[in-house]
Amino acid sequence: MELACSGRETLAAGLQRLGLEVTPSAGNFLLVRVGHAAGVYDALLRRGLIVRPLAGYELPEHLRITIGTPEQNTRLLRELPAALRSCIP
Repeated sequence: MELACSGRETLAAGLQRLGLEVTPSAGNFLLVRVGHAAGVYDALLRRGLIVRPLAGYELPEHLRITIGTPEQNTRLLRELPAALRSCIP
């Protein structure tokens, strides 16, 4: 439980440093506003990272990102900027 809490806090802080809006969470995932979520989802998937787009929940600009291991969280934070840039019109 403690690892999940610290992972959630670390990941949320990293996402916020990227300028992303992160909805407060007590669960094992974060709701993150990334803009063109379908495009970011596709870009991350091509990099081997699986997140969940939420357009089906009427949140087309958001992704659900599950808290992973410290290594997985670090990899997501490393790969996400390129995925975001690939979706800028």
